Amino acid sequence: MNAEAYRDARGDSQPPGCCRWSNLIRQLQRLPAFLACIPFSHFESLLSVIILSPFLAFGDLTFMITLQDRQLLEQICECLRDDEENGCNYGVRRIIAWLRLHRGYTGGDRRIYRICREHHLIIRPKRRPNRITKADRQAEKAENLINRDFTAQKPNEKFLTDITEVPCQDGKLYLAAVLDCFDGSIQGSYMDNNMRTELCVQALENACRNTDIEGAILHSDRGSQFTSQVFLTALRRHKLIQSMSGTGRCYDNARMESFFATLKKEKLYQIDTTRMSRDEVKSVVFRYIRYYNLRRISSVTGGLPPLVYRERYLRSEAKTLTR
Repeated sequence: MNAEAYRDARGDSQPPGCCRWSNLIRQLQRLPAFLACIPFSHFESLLSVIILSPFLAFGDLTFMITLQDRQLLEQICECLRDDEENGCNYGVRRIIAWLRLHRGYTGGDRRIYRICREHHLIIRPKRRPNRITKADRQAEKAENLINRDFTAQKPNEKFLTDITEVPCQDGKLYLAAVLDCFDGSIQGSYMDNNMRTELCVQALENACRNTDIEGAILHSDRGSQFTSQVFLTALRRHKLIQSMSGTGRCYDNARMESFFATLKKEKLYQIDTTRMSRDEVKSVVFRYIRYYNLRRISSVTGGLPPLVYRERYLRSEAKTLTR
């Protein structure tokens, strides 16, 4: 039986010249029901895939997966364009958090990782930060009240503080910051060309100016700045409880160190600070802290920026009190 007789037996005989389109229509009819859910804007590209790839097995979902991957890639690029800082800072975990929060993504993490890897969107850290703590062995040390528990049930309960340095064209720039364990927000910071005690005191004063932290725990390492009488006087003035890391235990203040590492990997290592003045680097750090507090996705707060999460909590607490 030849091919024409076989088609006649099946009732599939077609007028001459229509064989190609009849096969296309037959393949479309065999597609699953969800074909109708494809947006009209993608239908033209779908037809081109079907026509140009006759070897494609329509029994599986290869072509559908390709379309879905392209849609996810467009959403990933939208995430990276959402803020000028996102493009060189967001890794796969924060991209996934953004997709779940803003686009209702419910798929697996490995799929997003694969798409990012295929399109060279994986962030690679460039350098590791160095510690600069210099302890005063003669000073009196406080106990470790936090014991690596960096969680807090409410704002202004536990704070962390530390110092880091940034090389600049005209010398080193030192940054002291105060972080709230509740939401990971930077409540106070200060920058100067030295790492004297006044640097840490001014960062603490800035934190106290922004919020009422009376009675909170303030944890630091055993650097000489935090064991000085000037710093202890500032703690007593604001009625804060001092906590300190154990000797040689860098992980006791790991969350504060993590913020500095994030600042350097996501911003400072992306630029050559040795070609910039201290004032220029100060401006860069100030803008990044604002971005970190207000716009950057945080895994600790369920994908919300720290101060956005804090504001929602305070608003919820205010509604509870008024009932």
